[in-house]
Amino acid sequence: EAKEVQILQGPTARLSDMVLSADGNIIIAVTPNWIEDREFHKLWLWDIRNSEELSVLRDIGKSGQADVRGADTLAISPDGTLLALNACAGRVDLGLGGLICEFAGVQLFNTSSGQLEVDMSHAFVNGVWAIAFSPDGKLIAASGKNGTAKLFSAPSGKEKFTVLEADHHTIDVAFTPDSKTLAVALGDGTIHLFNTETGDESNVLEGHAEAVTSIAFSPDGALLASGSTDSTVGIWDVSTGQRLATLEGHEDAVLSVAFSPAGTYLASGGNDKAFRLWGLPR
Repeated sequence: EAKEVQILQGPTARLSDMVLSADGNIIIAVTPNWIEDREFHKLWLWDIRNSEELSVLRDIGKSGQADVRGADTLAISPDGTLLALNACAGRVDLGLGGLICEFAGVQLFNTSSGQLEVDMSHAFVNGVWAIAFSPDGKLIAASGKNGTAKLFSAPSGKEKFTVLEADHHTIDVAFTPDSKTLAVALGDGTIHLFNTETGDESNVLEGHAEAVTSIAFSPDGALLASGSTDSTVGIWDVSTGQRLATLEGHEDAVLSVAFSPAGTYLASGGNDKAFRLWGLPR
């Protein structure tokens, strides 16, 4: 039986993303960049061991001349030394009661000092959907709302490849455990695989009827799971691109998928407010 262990108090504003540190002791959360009040443009950190609220980045503040607001997505390096977040730099008022990012990209912060290490806030136009570090810590992938996906070297932040320029949103990114393959999920229901050494596309996985919102590789890298707004979860053979199974049960869009450490279970969650746990063949 699942039981609530503890409640971590802190933010009074909505949270847009959370990540767990590599050692499993620290939770980091961030507020979304559409919140107008700069008081809430912060990163919250909690020590899980004693429920203590930590404060490395109280105010995301300004980066050069760019007005950097909150963030929508976070990623932490495998060694826990760098925190990547998407940043809004240069805002456009549409006159419709909201603001959009004119330029947006990725910023890298030192998790110990809280200092900005690398500013890539102009790497994308119109915002960033997702960020991921490669398991070996040498690469950072980011997907843009304008249909681009890019690879950067870590920790320098130097752009390595623009692996994809598509007509649809690039919604999520994920690396294989060996860091040799990058998967990019698109709004047209496809998943594109790329060689991280060359930037070349190696396969395209097709089968979802609507946008792919979340992707994850199994611990051995043999399988890829995908969640979609078509309410299904797909299981794919990475080597062949074949769709091995379609998991049905959600009544609305599937927004998140994750494998268990042993690869024997797959978890999925979605807009139907349901969390499902699927058993996988050993």
